Amino acid sequence: MTADLRVSIGMPVYNGEKWLPATIRSVLAQTFRDFELVICDNASTDGTEALCREFAARDSRVRYERNAENIGLANNFNRAFQLTRGAYFKWMCCGDLLDPAFVERCVTVLDGRPEVVLVDPVTRLFTDDPAQGEDARDAFDLDTDDAVGRFERYTLGAKLNNIMHGLYRSEVLRRTKLYRTFLAADYNMIAELILHGRVARLDEVLNFRRMRPETATKFLSAHEQRSMYRPKSPGRMRYQEWRRALDYYGIAFRAPLSPSQRIRLLAFLSRRALWMRQTLFEELVNG
Repeated sequence: MTADLRVSIGMPVYNGEKWLPATIRSVLAQTFRDFELVICDNASTDGTEALCREFAARDSRVRYERNAENIGLANNFNRAFQLTRGAYFKWMCCGDLLDPAFVERCVTVLDGRPEVVLVDPVTRLFTDDPAQGEDARDAFDLDTDDAVGRFERYTLGAKLNNIMHGLYRSEVLRRTKLYRTFLAADYNMIAELILHGRVARLDEVLNFRRMRPETATKFLSAHEQRSMYRPKSPGRMRYQEWRRALDYYGIAFRAPLSPSQRIRLLAFLSRRALWMRQTLFEELVNG
């Protein structure tokens, strides 16, 4: 990390030619200027490379990196972060848009509140026109000192995981295992992160998330999702709920918790496993 670089924005992309120009322009239009945009291309086969190289040639803040082969969605998200240098970091999906004040507002919070590890503005979900979208506000409060309480509220209440698209404190994000390679592993990543500190909410619509089959995994079939995570072997991904559950236990032992907090978290995870027992049993039976 370079001390004098304030913000990095990592953009993982695969065949994003259709939406990229508007997305990149929304990043470059930020009122906060001290940032880099690192585009990590997962071996796209459309016009993504040419578009990105054109933007990089015009603006020194843009850096284009291309993978020699498709390394899968999770690994490409991780690489988009690992290639960056800023004190603060944001993932930027290639079809989304930002309000011009996004970075400025979030940096102000992180600069003033060292206990905060992630700033979460309101996200507007849209299809084509951001003005016609629907604002998504999470019902849970993660801006508290109770680390285990944050974990419980998040894992019980998170739905679309819009919180993942906020601005992170990079040094804390590096302490996690980042985005794992099983389905819905982005939830596990955030669950681990919030054991390290608070999440500050901004009651402003600053992030615009494009909800289309080309840009949101919720619209994809099981096979299509597997292909995104494991492009070389998109066959059946077994024991996904077991992997998520066991990963949560790994988080509980890695996290910076007191003995009493760890016991409390393990007790919660045991209750969660009990609630999930039917799903877990069916995975064992069906493979």
